Amino acid sequence: MTTPTISVVIPVRDGARYLGEALDSVLAQLPPGSEVIAVDDGSTDTTSAVLATYGPEVRTVHQPPSGLGTALNRGIAEARGTLVAFCDADDRWVRGRLTAQLAAIDADPGLDIVGGSVEEFLSPDAADLAGRVRVADGPMQVRLLQALLVRRATLERVGAFDESLRHGVAIDWVSRADALGTRVGWVDMVVAQRRIHHANMGHDTAPARADLLAVMRRDRRRRAAGARRPPTSDSPPASVES
Repeated sequence: MTTPTISVVIPVRDGARYLGEALDSVLAQLPPGSEVIAVDDGSTDTTSAVLATYGPEVRTVHQPPSGLGTALNRGIAEARGTLVAFCDADDRWVRGRLTAQLAAIDADPGLDIVGGSVEEFLSPDAADLAGRVRVADGPMQVRLLQALLVRRATLERVGAFDESLRHGVAIDWVSRADALGTRVGWVDMVVAQRRIHHANMGHDTAPARADLLAVMRRDRRRRAAGARRPPTSDSPPASVES
């Protein structure tokens, strides 16, 4: 199997508490010639200190607080790989995901994106949230950004992440990718674990709902204009980002 160079982009702001787990889960399975790029989006906690402990294993880019879309775009601009993957600073990759996703691309070189399932877990330090928040009781077949392996050429064809959005950034990008008829493959395994904790409970706000509504309206306009071409039949739907 041919192993292309992989760039992993990890945007982070004030994510020191869980960042080490996220980085360890990525570094444990990267093939030779790969790179990890952490974009520190104006953190004021000890994120910089955590990143420094990894030395040259993690290339860190610092920027003023500018938002998720800007951090993702900065990471992609810095990336040198022909394939790009993502990890949220509070989530974890599942061991073996890259082996499976690379095998899928090797078997079908025409694929633009390879996804996989995501499972949620309640963070051990958020046990008080048990019974108060919904945690999915099984793997979810959705295209969360942290579950995708994307060709660099596909990222360039779809275009940059929308920096005007604070929420729904990944949903908007996936919608645009669908409209261009990108070919999406699927591996039958959990590839990422999404952490439920206190700091990610604030997404159900008026600004968040406004951004998500704007993304949905854009998607409907694409459908109405006939711009959307259906993704491959085994491609799961887009879903909310973490």
